[in-house]
Amino acid sequence: MPPPTQFFSPDGVNEHARPPLSRFRLEQLRAVRIVIPRSLCLYQRISCLGVPRLRLASFAQIQVQSHSPFARTGSFALQQDQWLHLWLWNKELEDQIEAGHASAQRFLLWPSSLLSTPAASGVSFQRLPQAPGIELLLWSKRQLVDSLWFETLPTPVEWSELLAQTPELIALGWPPQLPDKATAQTPGKSVLWGRNLTPRPESRRAVQWPTFINAGLAVATVGMMAWAAWTYGQKIAAQQVLDEGLQSSQSAAAALEPLLRVREQAQNTVNWLHQADSLVPQPSTGTLLSSLSSTWPRQGVVLRELEISAPTVQATFVSATAGSPIKLTTILDQIASNPLFYDARFIDVSGDGFKFSWRIKASADSQQQVQE
Repeated sequence: MPPPTQFFSPDGVNEHARPPLSRFRLEQLRAVRIVIPRSLCLYQRISCLGVPRLRLASFAQIQVQSHSPFARTGSFALQQDQWLHLWLWNKELEDQIEAGHASAQRFLLWPSSLLSTPAASGVSFQRLPQAPGIELLLWSKRQLVDSLWFETLPTPVEWSELLAQTPELIALGWPPQLPDKATAQTPGKSVLWGRNLTPRPESRRAVQWPTFINAGLAVATVGMMAWAAWTYGQKIAAQQVLDEGLQSSQSAAAALEPLLRVREQAQNTVNWLHQADSLVPQPSTGTLLSSLSSTWPRQGVVLRELEISAPTVQATFVSATAGSPIKLTTILDQIASNPLFYDARFIDVSGDGFKFSWRIKASADSQQQVQE
């Protein structure tokens, strides 16, 4: 629900626009909107192209101070597209309004131009029933271009003379002739054009939502940055702990490496001893010759050649008595009966002798039998 509207005039605030007595206490809790006639305002349009949105209020304050002819200035600044509209008035008007609204907590000041309905393009007239004069408004694409105030509607001759004396009006787009059938519109239901960039300190809201939102975003950003920094610190700390644990494990492994090598060498030695215990040594050459010398003289044969290539033995036997033949079966039986030999066989005839071959046994039983 819009705030109650009252029209200001040099004679005082319009009493007919005050709320009824039954609603007086309720209206005290809300702002009162005071409309200042265009006859008491100065209008300026200034380009704000390139001004950041967050700096528009400061830019508007500077423009008010530079364009105001008053010692103390009240203002209403409105931004449309790339243009800044300024309505300036004497601050003494606000003192009069404040003295007449002592019961109101706060009041808003609006220039009467804001009560007009934006037109698509062209010129429109506005006349306030509570104030004299008429306001001419120039529109382009439903945006205000310029505003002029006259005590009475200019005649065609007066309008032509004004354009001739002020070429800036032609540059803004004012037509050479005013519309004949244009009727002055009276202010009806107000249309919100935008917020005032230069409000009175007393009329500002208790909670400045734009400032509050910006502050909230700043606090949230700082909080998120702090949380991100804390999370990153925790991650770095955890990574440092992992690195220290890895270094400790590597140091422990390096310290155990000599012990592991000693253990491996000891295990290899034990394995070698087990393998050595499981091996049966081959009979020595002395053992073989002793066994042969104790066997062959009783058979009437002489060992002429002996070749030992363990585990194979080759030997050539000749008869001990000339003209006495050698029995092959006897020699083979003697070799087979020896506990050190096995796989005896006849190979070939070598001159007047016979060549035999057999293999040496590698067992503890044969060794023990030979020793016995």
